[in-house]
Amino acid sequence: MKTEQQPVNQRLKPAVIFERKFVVDRIKSATLAITAQGIYQVYLNHHLVSDALFAPDFTAYSNYLQFQEYDVSEFVKDGSNLLQIVVADGWYAGRVSVQGGSAQFGHQLAALADLKLCDDSGKCWTVGTDEKFIARTGKWRYADLQIGEMQDLRLIDRSTETPAPVKIIQADYQRLAPQTGPQVHRQISMTPVKCWQSENGWVIDFGQVLVGRVKIALNLAWGQKVVLEYAEVLKKDGTFFKNIIGRNKDQTDIFVGRGRFETLEPDFTVHGFRYVQITGITDIKIDHVEAEVIFSDLTATGKIQTSDDRINRLLCNVLWSQRGNMLSIPTDCPQRERMGWTGDMQVFAPASTFYYDTQQFIRRWLKSVRIDQQPDGQVLDYSPAPRDLFYSSDFTGSLSSAGWGDAIIMVPWTLYQRYGDETVLAENYQAMLKWHHYAVKSAAGQKNDDRQYLWDTKFHYGDWMLPSIMKASKGNPMATSTATKDVVATAFLAHSSEVLAQVATVLGQDPSPFDEYATRVKRAFTKYYVTRNLNLVSDYQGCYVLALAFSMVPDTMTSPLTKRLLI
Repeated sequence: MKTEQQPVNQRLKPAVIFERKFVVDRIKSATLAITAQGIYQVYLNHHLVSDALFAPDFTAYSNYLQFQEYDVSEFVKDGSNLLQIVVADGWYAGRVSVQGGSAQFGHQLAALADLKLCDDSGKCWTVGTDEKFIARTGKWRYADLQIGEMQDLRLIDRSTETPAPVKIIQADYQRLAPQTGPQVHRQISMTPVKCWQSENGWVIDFGQVLVGRVKIALNLAWGQKVVLEYAEVLKKDGTFFKNIIGRNKDQTDIFVGRGRFETLEPDFTVHGFRYVQITGITDIKIDHVEAEVIFSDLTATGKIQTSDDRINRLLCNVLWSQRGNMLSIPTDCPQRERMGWTGDMQVFAPASTFYYDTQQFIRRWLKSVRIDQQPDGQVLDYSPAPRDLFYSSDFTGSLSSAGWGDAIIMVPWTLYQRYGDETVLAENYQAMLKWHHYAVKSAAGQKNDDRQYLWDTKFHYGDWMLPSIMKASKGNPMATSTATKDVVATAFLAHSSEVLAQVATVLGQDPSPFDEYATRVKRAFTKYYVTRNLNLVSDYQGCYVLALAFSMVPDTMTSPLTKRLLI
């Protein structure tokens, strides 16, 4: 039997608990520095050290692994102490790629920690992760960010395995970096707006698509299993169905009872949903159910309300979309792919700065984008880059695209415009130059005339998944690329050159090469992509919007193109 065909609980591994006992006396201060391959929760004498979730956050792990520091003085006691680090797959070893593949950054879960202890005499020493730790499993039979989590509560006070000695692994300490940017937390608690019983179980409606998970208080018998399945919409007839499908996109949590009343919530998973179907119970109290909304701890900075309820609903949708797509990294969607698509952030970065202060959040992500940049200058379609991304070229023929890779220029420029800090330009400038050099070389190809300024030499997403073409092609997204990619890519080639010229000016560099190149690109665009009757050769709204927004044509052509756009 193929592994992928096995039931989830047979092919996923339990979370690992690393633990050690130590004895101290008269401790005045205690500081814990910690990170993991996987995501962790850490307990000291059974006290949860931090309410941050999914530490150490999602970064380009092979070269960038954050560590966190916590003051744990209040949890240390005289005498015997117990340090426990629970590590689950998370982004490191979980099924987090677009394709649903596992172990994207590695398969070996691990923890690294130093607990620095100082007594009242001033003497300090460290309890570190070494061979004195043991490893065992607990209630988490598996915990996957996408698939969901299974907790067998009967195993809280006992384990199915005898504690085993730990394995000391060799790892690159040079990749370690202190935490920057906000950590992930529970942000909002929401109560259901509706609850009803269906043929299959109880359906809960929270009235709003959100990102998080359900917390529920139940009295479960010994061995009783309750299953929570998450979805965004209902069928037309109002019945529940799981609308997110695909390899390892299950979004299901399972709890097995131990004969008592308790509050249940997963620890190492997150879902995108509005509705949850609960099976395995005969009755439910709606006031015992809530949704925990989870996203990075961003500082709120903006608020707006108009006299038009429709506009207010749109603005509210933007806010909730931002909350759902800013969990550790900026993502494209919070339930299916959950990847840091560069094109999506290039578009949303300006709007993101209104509701929240996103400066440090985005700058941390940009570091992963720079780390993932290829030697030839290509900026990958999404970062941090899981292993499966490099197989995506089998579908597109490329690891990069205009409008996506241009994020390395456009996003830092947006942050500079919003926050006025030149540092973000300086730290990304070399990556900008590498991307621009790649784009110029790729566009030129083997051409020796002014067509070298048209970026028509490779795959680009173009106006990706354009509705009219998708409908006409019966859902083939590659048809949208074929129809629009050259016009879109060339427009971005000119625009990014102009933005790079502005960046160079701020940094005291010569902007003229970039401005001059942009001028040549625009001339070629007008010559080859504007027809005699002043239409674009790619006669689609998105192409006109870009041509006008990026000033790709002479002023005399602006009015005809605008008129065509509005028809």
